[in-house]
Amino acid sequence: MSSHSVRTVRRRTALVAAGAVVLSLSACGPVGGKDPGSSSSSYEPVITTSTTEPPTSSSTSATRGGPRPPAPDAATLVARAKQHMSSMSTVSITGTLYTTVGRETVPVELRSAGSTGDLTSQERHAGASKTTLTLPNGGTLEVQAQGWYHYIRADAKWFAGLGRDDTTLAKYAGEWLKVTRDDSPVDDLRPNSLVKGSFFGKSLTPFDGAKASGSTDRIDGEWVARIDLPTGRGQRASRVMWISLDPAEPEMLRLAYGQSPAQTVYDFSGWNDTNDQFTVPKGARTMTKERLEGIGVERDGVSRAS
Repeated sequence: MSSHSVRTVRRRTALVAAGAVVLSLSACGPVGGKDPGSSSSSYEPVITTSTTEPPTSSSTSATRGGPRPPAPDAATLVARAKQHMSSMSTVSITGTLYTTVGRETVPVELRSAGSTGDLTSQERHAGASKTTLTLPNGGTLEVQAQGWYHYIRADAKWFAGLGRDDTTLAKYAGEWLKVTRDDSPVDDLRPNSLVKGSFFGKSLTPFDGAKASGSTDRIDGEWVARIDLPTGRGQRASRVMWISLDPAEPEMLRLAYGQSPAQTVYDFSGWNDTNDQFTVPKGARTMTKERLEGIGVERDGVSRAS
């Protein structure tokens, strides 16, 4: 199918609701539960809203309504996908993370969009992106990355939802705070870090690809490739990737770590079709890493940029 049709389908593919897509910041390894894919009867299918766009080509018919395609060669597809995605400049990522507040596990909705930076470089390159984390009480933490600086703003409900409304940092609720990227508490949740920390560099080596297994699965009625990967360097749980079977655009559509309830899942869309032009917030207060301690959420072993 054409590039326009592919992107249209993916943009219209509804993301799983926060309660249905289980994501975990602990990602400590398999603990039982259901898999987010739907390729086997032993797994519970992902709940999505089907699209109504009619097939526009033989390729669309083959991936959306035909019989199950043959299983792809995992190592070959991973290599092709890495090469293709290294040329992508922007992406949108959504999901629901889990963090611990006291003795309770609390869901945190994630929305991150903007520049992917230089995915193939060993350096953490700059770029513009916006990331928003939202707690069940409606509290939000906004992070806007602009080159070497991050601009961070948390509202009063954010501190209250994390049980930190009595901290010194809470007095800055509603204000934009400026910090260098290296000192940012959520640098690993921007698009460059999320993609690079799971698909490039030390996190996914050719050796990992050679050990992967491939099958086919359906996401929102469309046949896609499912790649089961071994635990990579810096990762604490096995990984599953869902990649488009479109030979011209083998893009990553979904990524999962471990098994529910201790599971992390990200949905990817808008490759090369996401805005990365933002205005720098004015009047931001310059902060240090030490002064910002406590503004983020606890994360352990999910993904790190290499």
